[in-house]
Amino acid sequence: MGPEAKFNLHRVVGMTAIIAMIVAMFVKGWDDMPWPYLAFAFAVYAAALVASFMLRIEDFRLIMGCHVALIFLAMGILLDLGSPGAHAGFFIASISSGIAIPFVLLKQ
Repeated sequence: MGPEAKFNLHRVVGMTAIIAMIVAMFVKGWDDMPWPYLAFAFAVYAAALVASFMLRIEDFRLIMGCHVALIFLAMGILLDLGSPGAHAGFFIASISSGIAIPFVLLKQ
């Protein structure tokens, strides 16, 4: 890190969200892990952030929504939903509500 390095809130929140996902994995245990849910959660999060940076989208609310959605998805690992359909429903609800919350709470 050189002298031009600055504090970046998105990096801090993104790393916190990834750490929350990893902690949820250890709390849940490896045997009961919904692996497809976990793989899709990381893939959607990574794709959203890569696309936002490649397209130079600098909307704070959108990027923060990606972080909030990943935190919601981490909470979904801890829930014992049972069926794959319930996991899919929680997955969709987590992404949509996670992205919507910053737009509701923060004005442009």
